[in-house]
Amino acid sequence: MALRIGFNPQDRFMVWLLNPDVLTVIKNSGDVFGARFENDVLQPVFQFTGAKIGFNTQDRFMVSLPSGIADFLVVIKNDGSVFGAEVLSAPDILPVFQFTGARVGFNTQDRFIVALGNTLVVIKDDGSVFGADVDLTGRNIQPVFQFTGARIGFNTIDRFMVVRGSELLVITADGNVFGANTDTVNRNIEPPVFQVNA
Repeated sequence: MALRIGFNPQDRFMVWLLNPDVLTVIKNSGDVFGARFENDVLQPVFQFTGAKIGFNTQDRFMVSLPSGIADFLVVIKNDGSVFGAEVLSAPDILPVFQFTGARVGFNTQDRFIVALGNTLVVIKDDGSVFGADVDLTGRNIQPVFQFTGARIGFNTIDRFMVVRGSELLVITADGNVFGANTDTVNRNIEPPVFQVNA
């Protein structure tokens, strides 16, 4: 029987940690579980030790941010405050801390949040895209800016938003996948939006 992850009703968030390369699920309780891949095969699920995260009812979004030898789990609350916890490959979650600086993702129009490198990217329900760079060393969220260029993720059938490399990918309710290349240096979503699975 194939191994499974993320199927329980109490599974609240799912993110990918690059270091230690683990598909990670965060439960309503704040407990964190993960499964590694070996040769494209999902390995047995294990529980992380350490701090709990993402268990408050005000926790709205969860992303992971890469940082050299470890990643950070980052949770964004309804009021736009941002909290994080460093994940060690032990696997262990260090104590949760609050980022200083700008607030993100607190507007009711904010539909998706993803991490593009060390930039938190907010996609609104009208397809406009905003970003805020994260200083992990200083634990600070830099001022929010708006991306120019194409809009994405504004159709009512758009269900999920993920990042692949420098692309934003939106998955619709009927399973189609559309993408847009991003230029984080010039803060631009490059048109046109293209269909990936055509």
